[in-house]
Amino acid sequence: MYNVSDDYLAAVAAKVREDKVTGTITLADGNTIEVNDTVLVRDSLKLTKELCSGKYRIGTFNLSCLRFSIFIGNALGLDLTGATAELSYSIAIEENNFASVPLGTFLVDPVLSVRRKNILSITAFDRGVMFDREPSAELRALEDTPANIIIAVCEECGVGTDIEETSFDDMPNSSITVSAGEKQIQTCRDIVMWCCALLCGYAVIDRAGKLAVISAKYSVTASDSSVIDTDREISAAERRSIIVTDTRAYIKYLTAYVGKDVVNYESEFVSADEQ
Repeated sequence: MYNVSDDYLAAVAAKVREDKVTGTITLADGNTIEVNDTVLVRDSLKLTKELCSGKYRIGTFNLSCLRFSIFIGNALGLDLTGATAELSYSIAIEENNFASVPLGTFLVDPVLSVRRKNILSITAFDRGVMFDREPSAELRALEDTPANIIIAVCEECGVGTDIEETSFDDMPNSSITVSAGEKQIQTCRDIVMWCCALLCGYAVIDRAGKLAVISAKYSVTASDSSVIDTDREISAAERRSIIVTDTRAYIKYLTAYVGKDVVNYESEFVSADEQ
């Protein structure tokens, strides 16, 4: 999700490399705390994915979680409410010339962050948490394409996006009219997930802190190199779940709800190799 130069890739693959972490923690009052290798607790920096249902799935909105610890004198007295953390990873591609990759902008969780004497352990999540809010009446009344609905949700939540009205033209259901007024929808995150499910994709926050929708396709490459792709028009009134089992026999179930009626779909593929 982030393009780097060939020199950067070569530096990462080298047997010996010089790298560093830099950034800031910005408190709600505007004061900043510098983060660098001199204060960073060794091996404490971790960037992980907090995946819906434990894995990438169609119709999910997946978060990133940043964890790190620093040495600081007044750890016990810091108010982390409303704080943000923004870090970058840099690697030397030649002497005294570093190439940097942003890790993103993260919102500090003051409850999960821990203060212990002179060590401050930060837990922060990307801007996806800003979608955990109740939609406004105006947003619930909006009826439009999935792209325009997602754009409107991002504007309401104060999160940027590079999505445009035509961004999803090649994805399923991109031209249908959907509504955020469904009773199952309780948060702005639900709206994004609802649209992603219709588009056969999932949502993430990219390194620039903007919302992006990734196209997801179920595909299986058999011994004869054939590929199975599933594209089916799904109405806004349907919800679905997909289960894939076994390593050689792929059985896919689709359950759609239209009102109170349940419609089940099933397809299967069995590998033709000797195993």
